[in-house]
Amino acid sequence: GNDVVILGSGDVGMIMARHVALEEGMHPVCVLEIMPFIGGLTRNKVQCLDDYNIPLYLSTTVTDIKGKYRLEGITTIKVDEKLKPIKGTERYIACDTLFLSVGLIPENELSKKADVVLSSGTRGAEIDNNYETNVSGIFSAGNVLHIHDVADYASFEGYYVGEKAAEYVKTGWDYPKRFPTQTGNGIMYLLPQYLRYDCRETEFKFRVKRPYENVRIVIINGDEILYKRKFKKIIASEMQIVKVKSKNPMTNVKIYIEKIEN
Repeated sequence: GNDVVILGSGDVGMIMARHVALEEGMHPVCVLEIMPFIGGLTRNKVQCLDDYNIPLYLSTTVTDIKGKYRLEGITTIKVDEKLKPIKGTERYIACDTLFLSVGLIPENELSKKADVVLSSGTRGAEIDNNYETNVSGIFSAGNVLHIHDVADYASFEGYYVGEKAAEYVKTGWDYPKRFPTQTGNGIMYLLPQYLRYDCRETEFKFRVKRPYENVRIVIINGDEILYKRKFKKIIASEMQIVKVKSKNPMTNVKIYIEKIEN
């Protein structure tokens, strides 16, 4: 194809737009995103779209395609805050190629067969601080657990889980009592979802549901504040990683967002 439209503004979609711009004879017409914010990292928007003057249309999706023997064009439409189409905002865009970059999700067919409980937030397994699932002896890490920003993070998880799995094989620990972590409004997910009864130190990973400005992220264990940080801006496409220690076993952990008043 020559004139390319990309549906989806995740990192893959934006990087593909840049590749199209660099390919001789090809032209990236635009990138479309159904959400009111980009799905990828800000640096990828700058380096892949802004630097190449590739238009980005937010709150926009594809409703129809035209073509007989090959694609000739698409019809787009704006959507409201509930992602419902707004009548009268239809627009026809001539193109001969449509790339669909509409999000990665963990592949968990084997997990389902093993009766591993999956999280609605990550679409991967629910784990504890040893990355063990609800099924004793089954561990989860990498993109089968949750989608990572960069491959390095997935690799680090793999090393950690490998150590824990080896420890399990050597010691054959009994399945421990675990306490669920809690997420407040605006938090997409918090990993791990469970903490073992003796856990006093761990690494948390979390994402927000949408972009926020001038907020504070707080993680508590009962009355004890484990983590508190101000963010001028925080977005869903950037996973946050924090290491915390507690004076007491982490049996009542919650993460939430506070608005900072000017």
